[in-house]
Amino acid sequence: MRTLASAALLALTAVLRSQTYVVDVQNGPGTNFTSIAAAVAAVPSGAVLDVRPGDYGRFTITGKSLTVLCQPGVRAYDLFSPLLTIDSIPAGNTVLVHGLGVAAVSVLGLVRCSNSTGTIVLDSCRGDQTTSPIGGQLEITNCASVLIRDSSFLSNVYLNVTMQVDRSNVAVSSSTFNNPSAPVVAASQSRLDFTDGRVIAGIQGPTIALHQSHLDLRSGCFLTAALGQAAIVAGSGSVDLDPAVTLQNASPQPFAPGIALTTATQLWLAVTPGAPGGNASGTLSGPGSVAALLLGAPGAPTAVPGLTHPSWLVPGSEIPLTIGSLPLSGGYAVPNAPWIQGVVLGWQGAAASAGTVRLSNPQGCGHY
Repeated sequence: MRTLASAALLALTAVLRSQTYVVDVQNGPGTNFTSIAAAVAAVPSGAVLDVRPGDYGRFTITGKSLTVLCQPGVRAYDLFSPLLTIDSIPAGNTVLVHGLGVAAVSVLGLVRCSNSTGTIVLDSCRGDQTTSPIGGQLEITNCASVLIRDSSFLSNVYLNVTMQVDRSNVAVSSSTFNNPSAPVVAASQSRLDFTDGRVIAGIQGPTIALHQSHLDLRSGCFLTAALGQAAIVAGSGSVDLDPAVTLQNASPQPFAPGIALTTATQLWLAVTPGAPGGNASGTLSGPGSVAALLLGAPGAPTAVPGLTHPSWLVPGSEIPLTIGSLPLSGGYAVPNAPWIQGVVLGWQGAAASAGTVRLSNPQGCGHY
């Protein structure tokens, strides 16, 4: 099955051959650019930026595919926010930013994603007290697909929401959002999917404020209520809750009356990205008798008749990595080639049980 999976990877990426450019604020050997902003403006769509440690100014990615791989110790640091803007990414294009810390001098380090029909992946990004005493904030508006993994954001400015989502689809895995003085997450006319994440409230509830939005809370999630046992989720919309989710300091009614709540065990998918020459692997867990791990191009969630949750893989791009019983593990050998760093693939799991087919949370992963 690993041979089949590797062949599938090559089939999905056969036309992709990315160029890599080195960004180094110290202008060391092999440097192509000394600022991220200059590199982003100059390189072609599909390029990879290998960013060496240091503090860089704010930058904007617009209108093209790009992979920004930050070595440990890279920060976007400036007097003003936003520090990172990702805007107008067209359908069929993907932006991945890995390992970036954000810090502004006297305001929140803002990461802004907007007006994109393509896919945006934020992997191992930080806007918390490891990068700045003030912290950071995510603002996502009118985006078809934003995948966040292994990231951390804390808003340490009074009454500033840590993640604001409007008219967007956002999937979060293995990430932490913290806010001591305001609702942690606010979403309007959006779809959110949280897996294995922490959402930590302070003195002001609710923890998550929804307006005409849907939220999936899957296994591994840990959410705290604000002081005084405020609601965990309030506003209007719906929540699918896995009973394995931990709700700490919750009131007797943690989901406010305006929230339509469904409680059922859900599928959840954990993925370990593979470096060039290594292996990428995923494990699917949850209910079901027959299951499949799927690999494909990441895209906007699409409703599929007969399935309980949407597919986040571009229709027609799906390739099965492995089929079997749960828990189900599979993966592929990552080609040991420079161009693979510019490839971002989507993962999702499916399982059938008692006439119902469920889909897991999505994952979007690069190779670094």
